[in-house]
Amino acid sequence: MKYPVLCFCICVILLGLQFPSAIVSAGAPAPVRQESAIADLPDHVAYEFYFLRVAVLYTKASVKERDGNSGENLRAKITKPAGLDVAQGGELHKVALQCLSEARELDLRARSIIRQCRSKFHQGKLGARQEPPALPPELAALQSQRNAIFLHGRDLLHNELGDKFAEFDRFLRTTIGQ
Repeated sequence: MKYPVLCFCICVILLGLQFPSAIVSAGAPAPVRQESAIADLPDHVAYEFYFLRVAVLYTKASVKERDGNSGENLRAKITKPAGLDVAQGGELHKVALQCLSEARELDLRARSIIRQCRSKFHQGKLGARQEPPALPPELAALQSQRNAIFLHGRDLLHNELGDKFAEFDRFLRTTIGQ
């Protein structure tokens, strides 16, 4: 008896994925398009994600080179589509690593504060019907500092790229969701 119900549920889900407009009711707003969601990303979020992508591809390139292979094709996945030359790609990588390293340090400090807050509760968990405590002000300050790190990285790239920065920023925002 469970099998037909399961099949029915899967069919409904698949039909909803295939024909999303059919499941939107007349008064409900249309689903948000991915492009507008990407355009609305705060700068610190967009640059953090892009810096992570840069760091991963450059690290993979270094591993390939350490193994005796060329890693240039991986670096080119960052530089060519963005319209950057090799020197600008190197600067992008340097800024990305600097920002990610600084953010990691703040993350470790935040983790320590969170552990300290959790230690006040039995096994680090809230009891039934217990209200969560207020967010420690130190965490909000650390988050602001963390956001500022990636905004500073964006500004460093702006200085490095000069007139090409606007084109690079448009590129970054169109590729973040891919």
